Amino acid sequence: PQMKAIVGPQLVKMFTDEEMFKIRWTESLLWMRHSWIYEDDRVDVVLKWLQDSSVTKKLPEKDRAWVKSLSSKSQPDADLLEHIARYMAHKWLQAGDWDFMELFYWLNAYLNKIANRKDPNVERETKDPGAKKITASRIHEVADWGRQCLGLNNLGYEETRNVAKTLREFGKLDDAIETFKRASSLQEDNWSARIGLARAYDYQGQYVLALETLEALKASIDSGESKPSDPKYYLHPITQHLAELHEKIGNAEKAWDIYESILQEHPDDYETAHAMALLLHGRRNYTQLVEFLEGLKRSKDEVTGLDRRTQMFHVYFWVDNFHGAIAAAGKSFN
Repeated sequence: PQMKAIVGPQLVKMFTDEEMFKIRWTESLLWMRHSWIYEDDRVDVVLKWLQDSSVTKKLPEKDRAWVKSLSSKSQPDADLLEHIARYMAHKWLQAGDWDFMELFYWLNAYLNKIANRKDPNVERETKDPGAKKITASRIHEVADWGRQCLGLNNLGYEETRNVAKTLREFGKLDDAIETFKRASSLQEDNWSARIGLARAYDYQGQYVLALETLEALKASIDSGESKPSDPKYYLHPITQHLAELHEKIGNAEKAWDIYESILQEHPDDYETAHAMALLLHGRRNYTQLVEFLEGLKRSKDEVTGLDRRTQMFHVYFWVDNFHGAIAAAGKSFN
């Protein structure tokens, strides 16, 4: 009993203390929803411990009340993971720095479990539904739960933008576009929502509209009208996306010029170097491709000290289309 009394506060802390969540529930561990939400075995073990009075007798009154709520039939929303769920809602809607689909799946699974507890006619999910089965209305429903959970009267700019990103990644592009536009209306300096809107247009195949959106955004940043915290940092991916879009609408020369300007400013940007290699491969311009790779060989990576061609091989050794471009270049000279 004495050891159990020592364990009790630490056990409760694992499920109520945000500092513990930061250690136990990292982005790379979101998959643990499978054993903590879709399955009940681990939760049942913890609840069995918490039902032992020897474990809970030294808990503060607030924690004892919370533990008691977990077994109360009159409080079906009470759950061992409820504090963690609130943390996940914050990471999804406000922080926006983790994988949106993974966070949504975590919260969707949690809310499904609660819904099944309240109404057994609601089918309990045992694994992540396919992305196509996730509807836009369900994403908005989970977002509204998150809003209430976080004590917000309305979803603000960042929250709305993060919902839009989630809609986009689940392929709900019409809804994503409307939600990005709604986010843009909530804040005057809405550059980050416009970046997301352009990507949604791109996913939808509206390349010209995406291009126009990004060009207008870049101009507003260049003029100082839009003020991201680090303009140079954010202009880099914006310019990359502009090059991609020019390539998609068939303006390969313009795309090449943009890629080249990026590489001059960011010589260790292997994503851009890779895009340039694929552009030349797509045009079957293997002479220029070989010249481009030879140019990379003549310069050194600032971090590794390797020549940049070798470093690019290290970065993209697992990417088939890169090796396909190199092989095609070699065959063209046989």
